[in-house]
Amino acid sequence: MIYSYESSKIAFFDLDGTITEKSENAGIKLEKVLYEKGILTEEDWRLTLEVIGKYRRNEISYERLVLNLSRIYANALKGVPVCEVQNVLPEVVKRIKLREEAPEVIQWFKDNGFILVLMSASPIEVVRVIASKLHFDEAYGLKLETKDGVYVAKFLTVTSKYKRSVIKKKLKKYRFSVGVGDNWCDMEAYQDLDIRFLMDDEYQGNKRFLDGKTTVIKNLKEISKFLTPILF
Repeated sequence: MIYSYESSKIAFFDLDGTITEKSENAGIKLEKVLYEKGILTEEDWRLTLEVIGKYRRNEISYERLVLNLSRIYANALKGVPVCEVQNVLPEVVKRIKLREEAPEVIQWFKDNGFILVLMSASPIEVVRVIASKLHFDEAYGLKLETKDGVYVAKFLTVTSKYKRSVIKKKLKKYRFSVGVGDNWCDMEAYQDLDIRFLMDDEYQGNKRFLDGKTTVIKNLKEISKFLTPILF
């Protein structure tokens, strides 16, 4: 039986390491600029680098990395006016390297009727700018609470569990769904989707999520080649 997917299609993309180059992290780029501008202190930046180091040495999980970085960021910006972060976003975005093929691939999804959702653990301010630049329909990211235009030390971070809860609500409205990410936490968040794409230039053969739903790719352009025979 052939199904028509001319409408009711949705695709979820991770940002860091998926839309951006593998080594790029939008949230860390934002924090570095804030540190250079004197908005974040040297201690804040030291704590950030310390947590990243622990993750790279496999001393903490990815989920713990996300929560720790979110907490450091929220505490560092307590009492800082929201406008100070907004003011540095143009410079931050200039420093973030997107994958060369990302704009073309995102446009392919738009041209073929997909609703596009960008989901990231990076701060929502920078996620929204990149989402707007690439014409995503929705964006989710680390959100800090504010009061009277000033950040307070409370936050809502985008964990795998949070991503999956958002996805479950969205799937009630769409017939065909795709997820693209660069790590196993993304694949876990995408487990309810029809098809998952794992961006991994150094894939080591972990079979945990490699079932009929999951395809390992090295370039975003592989997605359209894979989906075209299914959709059309």
